[in-house]
Amino acid sequence: MLGPTLQSSIASAAALAIDHACLMGSGNGEEPRGLYYNSGVTQTAATADPWGNISDSMYRVEDENYTPDGVLLSPRSANCLRKMEDANYLPYPRPYWCPPMYSTKQIPDDLSTDKSAVFVGQWDRLWIGIRDTFRLEILREIKSQSGQLVLAGAMRADVGAVRTGAFDIIKDVPSTWARSGAE
Repeated sequence: MLGPTLQSSIASAAALAIDHACLMGSGNGEEPRGLYYNSGVTQTAATADPWGNISDSMYRVEDENYTPDGVLLSPRSANCLRKMEDANYLPYPRPYWCPPMYSTKQIPDDLSTDKSAVFVGQWDRLWIGIRDTFRLEILREIKSQSGQLVLAGAMRADVGAVRTGAFDIIKDVPSTWARSGAE
């Protein structure tokens, strides 16, 4: 029996792998195709107006008869928005109309030379199908001489946007995205 700390660590690692597959999975080999590489999901280049970009992205989702209920972005992009100031150098608050925002390291900041992406969507329209339950094996023979254990885990799952119109991606988000849009 694995201890609770080890179980929690393994569950966290598996959750991050699923998050990565859902958002950035390439569809190559055994990796599912995530939203970023799904040709049915609209992608629009970022401009110097971050809140305008998010509003337009929400509009595109709403125009498909879906309700955007979350915005996912990289920690760097989230930090840029937090640092955003108005013309008087006062903090620019998140607009009331913006759904909850969640930062995740599963959205890289180096998609195309120091660029990132922002995902807007109705997230109950992204389904994860578990084909096989998670299997964990202890490979005792590999490190048995040193008294260490090697754990190998495997799970078969797939991801799919039930309706691609429920999602929209702002691509090519620069590292200074919000700072330049505040003036």
